[in-house]
Amino acid sequence: MKRYTINNVPSTAVKVTHDKDMLRDASTTYAEAEVAVNVADLRNVTVETLEFLDGELVAVEEQPEENGETYAVRRTSHSQISLEPNPRVQNFGTKVSKQIKSSLLLRDGRFHHKNGGVKITAESFGYNNQTREFSWIEKDPMIHGNLDGGHTLCIIDDTVDSPDWKAVQTSAAEGGRDVQDQFVRLRVVAGVDSDEVPLIAEALNKSVNVDEGALEALAGSFDFIKQEFAQPKNGVAYPAILSQIAFKQNEINEEGKNFRIDAILQRLTVLNNREFNTDEKQPYHAYWSRIKNVQNFIKDREQYFRLRHLIADALALPEYIILNYRTWYEKDAGTKFGGTRECKTVKQSTPFTVLPIVRPGSAEFVEYQLKSDGLAMPIMGALRNLVSDGEVAEWLYDPYKFLDEVGPSLVDTLHSAVFTQRNVVTVLKDKGTWKNVYVIGKLRALQMKIAGTAA
Repeated sequence: MKRYTINNVPSTAVKVTHDKDMLRDASTTYAEAEVAVNVADLRNVTVETLEFLDGELVAVEEQPEENGETYAVRRTSHSQISLEPNPRVQNFGTKVSKQIKSSLLLRDGRFHHKNGGVKITAESFGYNNQTREFSWIEKDPMIHGNLDGGHTLCIIDDTVDSPDWKAVQTSAAEGGRDVQDQFVRLRVVAGVDSDEVPLIAEALNKSVNVDEGALEALAGSFDFIKQEFAQPKNGVAYPAILSQIAFKQNEINEEGKNFRIDAILQRLTVLNNREFNTDEKQPYHAYWSRIKNVQNFIKDREQYFRLRHLIADALALPEYIILNYRTWYEKDAGTKFGGTRECKTVKQSTPFTVLPIVRPGSAEFVEYQLKSDGLAMPIMGALRNLVSDGEVAEWLYDPYKFLDEVGPSLVDTLHSAVFTQRNVVTVLKDKGTWKNVYVIGKLRALQMKIAGTAA
């Protein structure tokens, strides 16, 4: 647990809002602080490691682990604010990054007017009027830290007090003018549930306008999905699934809409055995960039059209994996479920929407939530070994029966990576992890003599 403190923050620069201030019957405890921060103070934020001692939260010296190393997530070089919740890896060679740096180096006091700022999620935050200190606590580095503005944060760290920064001051002095302090808008939000953080980060970091999916729907590109669910099949009321799919922008907020169209494309990408047909080619981007799946669909619609008969299972399988995750985990794991970062149990339950429809009689919820539902994606990716290579893809073997048999091995393989890398988000972005889980699925499919499995 880390506490971050910024000094020299006047009270007039701090604005705090709560959901209860805006909503009459707010059931959440969300609070957000917007602070105008001098970029030099943000770069040199004070960082303390916190622990509970005799019931009080106190700062302690961070201790090394048994191997002599200290655990540290990927952080910016100076501010040490966690970048793990941010779905993007910062690229400083882009035009936008260069513009941010150029704007910062103007040292004209107007940076906060031209920049969107930095958004952070935290366990809590506070402001001390006497000391003029603004602080926040990051309890879990996987969900607390930078959600948006990662480029801005890193560029501030790399630029302030750099030779370029000092050269501007020297040049200004020689020209008889003064440089101005640069400020950035820092927004810190507390009270966000762990399962909401990826959704917020995704919304804040979209590199492609979400309207692309809506325009494709308007053009009829997704009619094959509507046709697939138009009529009941084998006694299953598939039209009930169709009513839960949002084809229009912002339709996800309407009652009964549980799946955006890009979420369906995400799952079909994971099962695309033609595009990802070798051990080395893995759809790991499907986890962290749903918008990229829309782009892939636009580039090659036929790849998704041939998977149309798998759509219902593509929606139900992640739920089936979550439903059985605890059982599979406890079968092979050496630790108790709920005792690790990736399997943190919570009081609220995980509801299922399509699983009871696709597989009548299945449970509608479980009394736990995984740290990230994305853990189901690499496991479902192993099921590409069961997909036929025909012009219309079909299952070569019942995927649910296969998971009943192989699920424990797949979960164990996935968690070996989690224990090694100690971060779920990093693991799910790791191509090697997806490959290892896929290969285990392929080896078991070969052992089970499932026809069509590539050696």
